[in-house]
Amino acid sequence: MSITNLIAAWRKWVEARLPPGQTGGTTAVLERLVSSLERNQGIDHIETLGARNDLAAVYRERGRHEDAARVFEQLVTECRRVLGHDHPETLVVHGNLAAAYLSLGRVEQATALLEQTMAVRARVLGECHPSTLAACHGLAAAYLAAGQVPRSVALFEQAVAEQTRVLGEDHPNTLASRHNLACAYLEAQRPTEAVDLFSSTRIGCERILGATHPHTLRVRAGLAEGYLAADRRPEAIALLEEVLADRERVLGPDHADTLSLREDLAAELGRDSPRAAVDGTSTRTQPVVRRQDVPAVYRLT
Repeated sequence: MSITNLIAAWRKWVEARLPPGQTGGTTAVLERLVSSLERNQGIDHIETLGARNDLAAVYRERGRHEDAARVFEQLVTECRRVLGHDHPETLVVHGNLAAAYLSLGRVEQATALLEQTMAVRARVLGECHPSTLAACHGLAAAYLAAGQVPRSVALFEQAVAEQTRVLGEDHPNTLASRHNLACAYLEAQRPTEAVDLFSSTRIGCERILGATHPHTLRVRAGLAEGYLAADRRPEAIALLEEVLADRERVLGPDHADTLSLREDLAAELGRDSPRAAVDGTSTRTQPVVRRQDVPAVYRLT
């Protein structure tokens, strides 16, 4: 078993035994492991590069986006030098760096990197290779973050169609693209299509990942926002309350996703307050949920 597979198994074992939301201890252990690999294997060894990629992914999961971007930037430079610009592993790190940039709101850098990555992957791996389709999904997400809604919708629709054909409709990557396409439909003021797609994606996520998997929870929250956009507010409020309860139980009460949803739900409920009814005020100035998922971070093989 490779070091990266051992890391994945170890993280799963440790995090399954920690209280919800209290997984920060894994970061320190992984940092020590990376330091040990750098000393014993060398900074250029493929297993060291893979462990550093995993460490950056953990930083991003913990909300340490600047740290994640810093490590991914270093990895891009080293993978280009050690493996070559067009090596599949280098292209994986390109995509991971772009995802980190999106998490930081550095949309122009993410878009430029994803456009380059998608073109190279299509040339090296083929247009229908799963890695190329993942880059297509990432680029569509970048376009949506940049407000280029028509381009985003078109590219997400392309990604969903190809991923469904190549990977199957219930593959996690397909489900992620379907979720983000539904988000793009909301941005395009197409709430009926968004609700339909959120609903079908929710069914797939619950069947494949489970009802309380973090991605399923995001899809359920997105469906609630679709209900709001479609003037189905009672259904939206009921669903948001369910998702909040599940996030508190699964992720923990202090997790960033739990906190943001609790705040948004309170603001939405505040619209029913006497003051809001009299003067039309509301504390909510942004969408009730954070909509699209930024692209996933992929492990090195």
